[in-house]
Amino acid sequence: MVMAACALTGCATGGNDLIPDQSKVGASVSGVGHYGSMIGIPSFSVDGFSAGNAMGWGGGGGGACCVLLPAKVTKPVMVTVKWETYRSAVDEEKHHEARVPIHFTVEPEDSSGLYVHFLPGHKAEVWVTPGYPEQLGYPGPKFPRGPAPDYAPLSGEKSAQPGFDDK
Repeated sequence: MVMAACALTGCATGGNDLIPDQSKVGASVSGVGHYGSMIGIPSFSVDGFSAGNAMGWGGGGGGACCVLLPAKVTKPVMVTVKWETYRSAVDEEKHHEARVPIHFTVEPEDSSGLYVHFLPGHKAEVWVTPGYPEQLGYPGPKFPRGPAPDYAPLSGEKSAQPGFDDK
């Protein structure tokens, strides 16, 4: 009970003992898929912080807390994004990794979070913005709307049509 009271007092008085580096702030992470239909992103991470999953078309994945970002952005920030794709129609799982810059349009503490966009060709873009990807005027990749196009496999990936696999 005494320990709980001490912990509550620390929080109530503005203590910030949970973040070891006071030059950093926590930001939630969400994923947005731009792949198309019949593909999903069952897991992804940013700089080793697990961020959950994402749909292959649109949002609705991730929402994990948190990654640590600089409180004040004074120079370019690079992160490593790792993700897995799974295509159930052809039972294919692939692992991907990209080292990419974060596109900051505001300081992290003024943002709505960090958004990882999974783009065709197994590319990733990362954005920190005041608004959400679904909103008009979002500066990052356009939010996927409407029916999802068919996923277009790259060379070396299984074709969705039997007998047409690239080998």
